[in-house]
Amino acid sequence: MRYRLRNDFRLSIITLIGVFAAPAIAVMGVIRYQQGSTLGMALDGALVLFIIAVVVQAWRTEDTRVTGLVAALGTSAGAVGATMINGLDALLWLYPCLMSAFFLARPSEAFIISGTTVAVLVIFYDLASIVDPVPFVITAALLSICSYIYASRADKQQQRLKTLNFIDPLTGTRNRRAMDLELTSAIANFDRTGTGYALAMVDIDHFKSVNDRYGHAVGDSILIGLVDIMKSVIRPYDQIYRYGGEEFVILFSAVDIHSQQAVVAKLRQAVRTRLFTPSGQPVTISCGVVCLQPGMSREQWQKEADQAMYEAKASGRDAVVHCSDGAAPDPVTPG
Repeated sequence: MRYRLRNDFRLSIITLIGVFAAPAIAVMGVIRYQQGSTLGMALDGALVLFIIAVVVQAWRTEDTRVTGLVAALGTSAGAVGATMINGLDALLWLYPCLMSAFFLARPSEAFIISGTTVAVLVIFYDLASIVDPVPFVITAALLSICSYIYASRADKQQQRLKTLNFIDPLTGTRNRRAMDLELTSAIANFDRTGTGYALAMVDIDHFKSVNDRYGHAVGDSILIGLVDIMKSVIRPYDQIYRYGGEEFVILFSAVDIHSQQAVVAKLRQAVRTRLFTPSGQPVTISCGVVCLQPGMSREQWQKEADQAMYEAKASGRDAVVHCSDGAAPDPVTPG
């Protein structure tokens, strides 16, 4: 839980809104009831339920991108409705709603939401009856512009940090840190929906000898070439990670044992026919593949794939070992 909050900024904002905004709005709902505003109380109650639903959805699906956009739209619409019902008291809530939209949605989306929110109040509500419209529009616009500038810069910096944190600089694949996070998410999704996943551990055969003979520049080009071949064979939504040195991991999603066996066999064949050393010697790989099983932890899943890969190496290399039941390896696919 703490790991997700530290690594998903939007999720932390959604959670903070749930922790602080929902109770505050609930208190305002009680005040509306005491003031005799049944409609205002009902709107506040609906907003509280909406915020709770958004928080639950964000934690359940891990899709904070869409959930954050929905949260920004819902809270802004709620602020407009509350202003039309309760007047000046509710209008004050509009400012934090406008600002929070830039932390929940993309800066461009939030700017459109904030502009639309102010426009709806100006066009469809008699603002002059509770406040001077001109200062209100100016202050709301300034708040939105400043929030947009800050959010845009913060978003760019966050993307740079994410690249530095999760991308391997040589091959452009995701790194081990990203793999740990996404394997955990895959296991959670498997437990929740039953979506099939498979993990392939890929190791270049005799890579140290290639490095020693031809130099690290050639070794680097072989690593990059292997990644290019893997990308051409797997599907766009499967993920490649550099595990370390000449080892890579492929996460296959929405697969069964037969489909992943065919893909890995195709990958092994593609590498040995398309990737060569400077002397024309074909480069080969050894692969261990494990399908995710109920109750399997991330560490166990990785360990099973690693063991299957070493089983492939022990069989003579240029081979694939499948471990479909999470326990015993299937027969080796030889080179």
